[in-house]
Amino acid sequence: MGDDTALTLDVSVGHASFSASGVSADVLKAFGDFQSLLASGIEAQQPEDIEDRPRPDEPGSGGNKAANEEVEGVVPLTEKVPLRIFLDSKKLPRGNTVLALGIALWAKRYVGVNEIDAESAKVYWRDSGRRIPANISRDLGAAATEGWLERLPTKGQFSATSYGERHFDGIEAAGE
Repeated sequence: MGDDTALTLDVSVGHASFSASGVSADVLKAFGDFQSLLASGIEAQQPEDIEDRPRPDEPGSGGNKAANEEVEGVVPLTEKVPLRIFLDSKKLPRGNTVLALGIALWAKRYVGVNEIDAESAKVYWRDSGRRIPANISRDLGAAATEGWLERLPTKGQFSATSYGERHFDGIEAAGE
């Protein structure tokens, strides 16, 4: 008997930020996970700290080149995976909501597109080899209601949330 009330939560603490919208119980659980991460004392590195650091494979860095080598079964993020393969790698449940999430994540990870709307989703959906839904806006909105996508201030624009990424990554692999 859960509470299906919608909740939107945006919080910033120092350099860390949390943003989610969806069913209140899910948003509050995700926020609890965020609070636990902050309480664990993990300090986020600032982009300037990361950029100034030598890469592990650079000469004289003392790093280990093997750390950058491909791990069996894991595709490096720099290698572009076709959308159809990306989606087929998971045992996706029926329905278009999780497909909308998968397409948004693929665009973010492999195309570098952080924002998606119905028109761009339609183009990507066509590339997926899946039937294009009649109302892609509804499917993107449903994924936002789940907290998987965030509704952006520009009408009709969405971006994948870290909660959505964890959800999609947690879906069982197709080969298992």
